[in-house]
Amino acid sequence: MKWRTIILIGLLCTTLTGNARAGWNDYTPTTLSGITAKHAKYLSNRKVPKGAVAINLHAGGDPFRSTVLFLGKVRNIKRDRRSLIEMWGKSSGVDTAAGNFKKEIKVRENGKTYWIPIQEILVTHFKREVKKKGEVMLFMVYIGTTGKTPVFLVNEFRAF
Repeated sequence: MKWRTIILIGLLCTTLTGNARAGWNDYTPTTLSGITAKHAKYLSNRKVPKGAVAINLHAGGDPFRSTVLFLGKVRNIKRDRRSLIEMWGKSSGVDTAAGNFKKEIKVRENGKTYWIPIQEILVTHFKREVKKKGEVMLFMVYIGTTGKTPVFLVNEFRAF
C-alpha cells in the first residue's frame, strides 16, 4: 500500500503535554467503540432544547488507529460537528482546523455505523484507493462529542 506524506495540523500529532509524536506507529491500535467507552463519562445525559446542540470538547487528542469497513458514502460535515472541530482547533491554537475538515466518511465497525470527518487533503486519495465495503485502517484522534455522538478526525488511512 502506498503511503502519502502529509503535513498535518500540528496538534493532531501532539499530546496535551506538548510532546511531539514520532509517527504513525504511535497511533495505539483500538476500536472506535473502545474509545467511545473510554470517554463515556463526557457524553451528555442532559436534555438539550430543540435546535440547540450539546458539545463536549476533549483536548487530549491521543492518536489511535482502527480498522473499519468503508460504506462508500462521503458527505459534507454536519454543522454541529463542524462547530466542535472549530472550537477544538481554536482551543488548541489551530484556528485553521475547521477548514482542513470539510467532508466525512461513513464507516462500520462491529455492526455500528459512524460518520467520521477526514482531512480535506486525503479525500481524493481515499475515494480512489478505498473501495466500497473495503477494509481500511484509519489513523485518528478523538476530539469530543456532539450530543451523545463521538467525533473522531481522520489524519491518515491505509487501504487493504
